[in-house]
Amino acid sequence: MSKLAPRLAEWCRSAPPPEERTVVVRPAFSTDTGELARQIAKAGARVESAGAGAITVVATPRALEAVAALPGIVAVDEPRTLQTRFPKR
Repeated sequence: MSKLAPRLAEWCRSAPPPEERTVVVRPAFSTDTGELARQIAKAGARVESAGAGAITVVATPRALEAVAALPGIVAVDEPRTLQTRFPKR
């Protein structure tokens, strides 16, 4: 089973190398987020922010595949946009 979301896996296959994308990396529960962020940077991606439940990363297709292969990562998802439930009238 791939750690990459299906749309991200397709993007990795079809995007040109210099193109970058922002993604959310979900670490395993017991993973040291700081150490994982350092490993992600070594894999060629840029870490934007790192917290207990998620690491926001900007990566090229090649770097994203390297990040997904790292141990301690459960999933790599696209960022979600929060929308209000009740629009203003």
